[in-house]
Amino acid sequence: MGWWKDQMERSRTFAADHKFDAVFQGARINGGEVSYGFKTWPVADCSAQAQTGAELHKMSLGRVAGGAVLLGPLGAVLGGMAKKDKTKVYVALQTPDGPQVIEGPAKDQAAAMTFAARLNAAAEAARAQ
Repeated sequence: MGWWKDQMERSRTFAADHKFDAVFQGARINGGEVSYGFKTWPVADCSAQAQTGAELHKMSLGRVAGGAVLLGPLGAVLGGMAKKDKTKVYVALQTPDGPQVIEGPAKDQAAAMTFAARLNAAAEAARAQ
């Protein structure tokens, strides 16, 4: 009986530690870390925003400037993506090393939105601890 209880507790602990895990086009949230390419950062130090190329194409210059003022480097990255391909979806990942832009096909919009939402929720939970 002791072994079974240990296994169940490990399973619950693993599930709690990894409830925000997600993957999008090579970027990965795994436990308390975010990785992309060959770099890894603490999740608490990161944030993300997902946009489709069609949404970015509709952005006006005023919105781009306002985004840069409100979001700093992340807003500037999104502003720079304003003329990108409408058949793509983008995740702007803000890291301690600066913004990273992750590009995927528009059909993966749900995965991009999920990735950004989970990253932001994991970062908020990590900062609250």
